[in-house]
Amino acid sequence: MVSSIGTVVGRDQATYSKSRGNVTRIKVEINLLKPKLDQLWLGFNRLDGGEDGVWVKFEFEGVPSYCSYCHL
Repeated sequence: MVSSIGTVVGRDQATYSKSRGNVTRIKVEINLLKPKLDQLWLGFNRLDGGEDGVWVKFEFEGVPSYCSYCHL
């Protein structure tokens, strides 16, 4: 589950088998009424007590056109 983006509902075979190391392709259910994120900060605590992280960029495919004003 990716709460800031939506609910993960699937992933492709290359991601599942870890045959493509630099990208991940997942299917996510999103709320079209909320603005889409283009990146997310993925932070973690290091063993030495410090904090570190990376910005994860998103590219959306197959998102339908949707009017947030009239909801059509």
